[in-house]
Amino acid sequence: LMLRSWTIGYATNVDEGDYLLQGREILLGHWPHKDVHLNKPPLVSFVAFPFFLISDIPIIPVRIFMIVVSSSSLIAIYMIGRMLGSEKAGLLAAGLLAFDPFSAIWAKSLHVSTLAPTLGLWSIAWLMVGIRKDCRISLILAGLFASLCLMNKQTGVVVFAVWFILYL
Repeated sequence: LMLRSWTIGYATNVDEGDYLLQGREILLGHWPHKDVHLNKPPLVSFVAFPFFLISDIPIIPVRIFMIVVSSSSLIAIYMIGRMLGSEKAGLLAAGLLAFDPFSAIWAKSLHVSTLAPTLGLWSIAWLMVGIRKDCRISLILAGLFASLCLMNKQTGVVVFAVWFILYL
């Protein structure tokens, strides 16, 4: 969390402001794709709107939330590595992701590139738990995270290719 948090007050992505504005418009009662122009799937804008209940300019609360959410991907990739290999493989995978510069820098941003890998990893992790333990709830969670991944970014469809490979 510290590595991902140390730049919380610095830099921004052009899209981050756009998502915040879209979230504010949704909170004001405007409909996505009807009253509010969305150039990407709507999930990130829906994530943004509740933060306007906290503040008129909620950049720091949104970034704290995004850091927590994106850091959860470390748990998901650890689970995947442990299930596919061993405890050491899970720790290595989580360590590599934790110190990946792209992942660490984007971790704070309200952006599709922050949520997509996190949602995709959780979808795959829950799918693997569901397959290994024959647990329907895990499979439902896998589908939920895959659906959220698609609501976030069109390339989330790749998650389903990974599902197919895991079923083989």
